Amino acid sequence: LASGWIEGVETGSVETVDLNGLEAATALARGEEWNFRLYAIRFGNDVYRMIFAAKTLDAATDAVFRKTATSFRRLSRAEIESVQPLKISVVIVRAGEDMGSIAARMAYSDRKLERFLVLNGLDGATPLRPGDRVKIVTE
Repeated sequence: LASGWIEGVETGSVETVDLNGLEAATALARGEEWNFRLYAIRFGNDVYRMIFAAKTLDAATDAVFRKTATSFRRLSRAEIESVQPLKISVVIVRAGEDMGSIAARMAYSDRKLERFLVLNGLDGATPLRPGDRVKIVTE
């Protein structure tokens, strides 16, 4: 982490951690506008790098980053075999549909509207018109 793969690493913040039996290290880095929580995780012969970024890196945000990193783990054979890719489908807006009704068709269990807006580069303020083409994530 301190070797220079990202600028602004606070070398005094480097610490070794165990993530579900995987050897890892974490550190903080600071930039002009962003702050980062970095992880390097050894996985067999590979090293995975995770970078979490926040404008303001307070204790609560850092705790979320750390908790998220603890989800990194080796998958079981059954988990690997059960994974099915999601797809992006282009759909045409029909009369009476709005962002909410189209977003409800997304293959996610949470934050469907927010994901729909990001996927389509929309801000939610401009209404959709019948005939518009938008992207949704499907199974």
